[in-house]
Amino acid sequence: MFESTFLGIDVGTSAVKLVELSENRGRIKVENYGQVRTKAFYKEPMSFEKGSFVLSVEDISKAIAAIVREAGVKAKRANFSIPDFSTFFTSFELPPMSKDELPEAIRFEARQHVPLPMSELTLDWSVVEGQYNQTRLKLLVVAIPERVVQQYKEIASESNLKLSSLEAEAYSVARSLSGASQKKMVALLDVGAQTTTINIVDHGTLKLSHSFDVSGNDFTQNIAKSLQLDYEEAEYFKQKYGIREEGKAIRKVLLPRLDLITMELKKIMRRYQEDKEGSTSKVLLAGGTARMPGLKEYLSQELNQEVDVISPFADLYYPSILENRLEKLGPSFAVAVGLGIRGLTQ
Repeated sequence: MFESTFLGIDVGTSAVKLVELSENRGRIKVENYGQVRTKAFYKEPMSFEKGSFVLSVEDISKAIAAIVREAGVKAKRANFSIPDFSTFFTSFELPPMSKDELPEAIRFEARQHVPLPMSELTLDWSVVEGQYNQTRLKLLVVAIPERVVQQYKEIASESNLKLSSLEAEAYSVARSLSGASQKKMVALLDVGAQTTTINIVDHGTLKLSHSFDVSGNDFTQNIAKSLQLDYEEAEYFKQKYGIREEGKAIRKVLLPRLDLITMELKKIMRRYQEDKEGSTSKVLLAGGTARMPGLKEYLSQELNQEVDVISPFADLYYPSILENRLEKLGPSFAVAVGLGIRGLTQ
């Protein structure tokens, strides 16, 4: 039995984002959404250390409370995302076994793959290939430091919310795919403020997730340093010109970092395609940098493949007056939407 309304809350390095969804007769509706940018607390986006917050639990809780108050949010149960850079993804295979036997086997095998003591971790996983009791099982496993889990419990408590679950961003973004993309193999390129993550999603199942330290913040900081601008000015020019020809100075600064992302994306896609003897139908862009001018066109040319921007609100119901606004916000709200959908459907 699931509640009819649910919150998805994405605590990111550039903003805290919240979506309230409701469900009625199989239809999921957007009830409320909102965000508080971290520049309300700091001039520049906050810098996360691996597995820890720089913003205090108190500040994040105040940001969530502000959204709840201003948007008139009614739901109390919430799913929260864990930033990709605060998690450790690995994959391995196990012999045929039952679903009940799996947790203990995963914890035993994970010791060989995760460079942290099991006593300090919470594990989550998904079976990406195989059938219980019949075939070998291929698993995608994510390890979350227990101290991070405790921080989220405190945030939920301080925000007067009931924490239902925590989830790595990669799973949330994959769940936010529209119906058409759920039936294909797609590469999700999530260029966030702190890291970039490449996710391979095959018919709605997250098969592979890989994060690396090139990000939207890097783009802005490189512009600021190269052109001797302050951070706000650099961010403005990045959003105005991106890598379009009319902003040649900005394009020149951005292309070396962007080419690092492109090379990594090609490598991940090639590796997965060789393993599975298939190919991705398209590349979808997510994250706050997804709509940077010229990005979609440049990647399409470099990859020789269809590239589009993710539309997490596409299959949801909302007032028509919000269509343009939600289409624009979609890439940066994909995590929050995926979390909300989980609360209503699982």
